[in-house]
Amino acid sequence: MTMTAQNVLSRSHTMIPRKAFILAAGKGTRMRPLTDTCPKPMVPVAGRSLIDRTLDSLVREGVTDITVNLHHLGDVLKNHLNTRQDVHICFSEESKLLDTGGGIKKALASFGDDPFFVISGDSLWTDGPGESALQRLAAAWDSEKMDILLLLQPVDKMLLTKGVGDYDLKPEGRAVRSLSQTGAYMFTSIRINSPRIFENTG
Repeated sequence: MTMTAQNVLSRSHTMIPRKAFILAAGKGTRMRPLTDTCPKPMVPVAGRSLIDRTLDSLVREGVTDITVNLHHLGDVLKNHLNTRQDVHICFSEESKLLDTGGGIKKALASFGDDPFFVISGDSLWTDGPGESALQRLAAAWDSEKMDILLLLQPVDKMLLTKGVGDYDLKPEGRAVRSLSQTGAYMFTSIRINSPRIFENTG
């Protein structure tokens, strides 16, 4: 996987964000009928739910302070997550869907001034040898230069959506949205956010 700041991957001292926000409020309409009775993040893959796989990856990196937003079948997901003993989970309940930015902003007080991971509740990834995806993303993070850092996957290595890319990269590592979806990279729905990105927003 490729970060948007490839030139800083070689840092020797990596500070992994200690908090994370998992986007789990969506209705999962594209996965119906599975999601008529099961929140999308709870859909099992090889016997383990998507969100538990994400939590497992976060816990391995020492990220145990996690906020999860809730809407569709929120009580079902909340009851499931409350069975975990290895993480501290706060819930941000949305009576009306706030979408990605609104959901994060509603929960912003949970993160203080420190950067935090943002991961979609239906994300699924595997780590290769060496550093994990989260470690590599954290190694590329530069608080002085970045408000947000995306984890991207080269389109030519995609298995299911070949030729559909939503970002291109400039030489310095800045991501540029490809509105035509012909970009060289696909966003993995995993990123690091600085809280300051929401300053001066309504």
